[in-house]
Amino acid sequence: MAPGTLGPNISGNSTVGSEPEPDVALETVYFATAFICGFVTIKLELPPLVGFIAAGFLLNIWGFESTHTIEVLSDVGITLLLFTIGLKVDARLLIQKRILVISLTNLVLASSLFAGMLLLFGLIESIPLFGDLDFKVALIIGFGLSFSSTVFAIKVLEEYGESATPHGRIAVGILVIQDFLAVIFLAATTGQAPNAYALCLLGLPLAQKLLFYLLDHSRHGEIMTLLGLALALVAGYQLFELCGLKGDLGALVMGLLLHSHKKASALSKSLLVLKDVALVSFFLQIGLQASLSMDSFYVALILLALCPFKMLIYFILSTRAGALRARTSLLVTCVLSTYSEFALIVVKSASSQGMLGEDWLPTLAIAVSLTFIAASPLNGYSNDIYVSLKRFLLYFQKDKCITEEKSWKIGNAKVLIVGMGRIGEGVYKTLQNSGNFDGQIVGMDVNTKHIAELLERNEELKMKIIAADACDTDFWRASTFEEVSLIVLAMSKYSQNTFALHQLQKAPFMTSQKWNGKIAARVKYDYEEVELKRDFGVDIVFNSYTWEGTAFGRFLLEASKQTEETPQLVVA
Repeated sequence: MAPGTLGPNISGNSTVGSEPEPDVALETVYFATAFICGFVTIKLELPPLVGFIAAGFLLNIWGFESTHTIEVLSDVGITLLLFTIGLKVDARLLIQKRILVISLTNLVLASSLFAGMLLLFGLIESIPLFGDLDFKVALIIGFGLSFSSTVFAIKVLEEYGESATPHGRIAVGILVIQDFLAVIFLAATTGQAPNAYALCLLGLPLAQKLLFYLLDHSRHGEIMTLLGLALALVAGYQLFELCGLKGDLGALVMGLLLHSHKKASALSKSLLVLKDVALVSFFLQIGLQASLSMDSFYVALILLALCPFKMLIYFILSTRAGALRARTSLLVTCVLSTYSEFALIVVKSASSQGMLGEDWLPTLAIAVSLTFIAASPLNGYSNDIYVSLKRFLLYFQKDKCITEEKSWKIGNAKVLIVGMGRIGEGVYKTLQNSGNFDGQIVGMDVNTKHIAELLERNEELKMKIIAADACDTDFWRASTFEEVSLIVLAMSKYSQNTFALHQLQKAPFMTSQKWNGKIAARVKYDYEEVELKRDFGVDIVFNSYTWEGTAFGRFLLEASKQTEETPQLVVA
């Protein structure tokens, strides 16, 4: 987006100074409708956010309007989203040359292209709205359209478990750069410059030790969740608002300050449910606040048709300027294939200054929503699209790509463990210590930072871990698996394991039917175990919840053998 992050108020009706009483019954109808539409889209194998957007439009058609509660929850959701982005993003990523080049070059090229196309449509009398645009206004709208939605991108990356992948990290880096540029643009065009208090923000790094102390002494549970809310909404949002800056930027900065803490991931997870529920309001609000008309819908369809040009710019910049693989570039492009809520803020600002007619605001709202709906299945099938277009896409790829995506040698491994979290690490150590697979076990994880930490923590084991994405079709085709007798899928999310299984089923060594090895996977629920065996033919399924008690019991039996008398068991 950026910057739906900036608290969009599409209706133009300010709520400052007036806080209507919440209508619980009305909000219940809204969320019930969101649930029904979200459930239907899941059954259609689409992300639920498509259903949430559709619910907003349905409620709009039925005569409902956005409420103060929905607007507040939407803003809270966006603030928490930016805070959790900061927790996950390494600030060093933002100054990488390829991130800066892709972000800034796209800004110039896409803004110019959109401005030129808008002016061109203005020459056609039969197309409404475009005729009133001059070069300055067209360039401002083009600038807004060049941004991509942070809310949509992060939701998609989380949905598919791709936040730590190379394309996920690069896409988030580009979005954060866009967020900072959006704040600068709004400060320059609205005249809302930072006040004298903003100088105090330079001392924020000095407060990092205090923040670390609070996080160190906050146990998992309600206290950690409350700490996260306080840091995001008070220490981040309100502090920056006090200094004359956008509060959402403060939430992002606060998250970046805590990124290096060992509990940053746990803090992010503690806010997950609150953030997701609040963001449902954001997607509802888009449809609820759009004024629907045939002219607006017609122009919105034209703007939707222009979005592929922005995608082409992203893809070419990623492959050529960023030296990324064709697949990574395509996935980055798909994640960023939307218009941002920031475009709504730009248009609202231009409308308030009399540069644009009022019809442009609902038109842009519909266009943003349509890109969300179109981009959802696009991201769901992005790997299949890559396989279909691979020969063509490789023409854009440089001969020398970034090195972190080329370390795919598994050697003479007998066991491949996919996902080196707590489960994967435990499996690796157990098999290694058994002596049956000495030196013939290879771990695999997509997070290069986590791999480095694992190797350092287990230096005595001399672990072999490669950096690769289990959903990458190129990996399963480029590596040799004939010697592998066991593939263990130990990733934390069920969806990640099923995506990997989809790619495994299409791999040459599987389709040739000459491979005699076994596939093992971990699940958390009984229905997942049934699906893996029925739909994917997984040989060994480990239900971590079911077997946790069994493993604990075996541990206690082993511990009792090491003592002269049976220890008293205390149930905590």
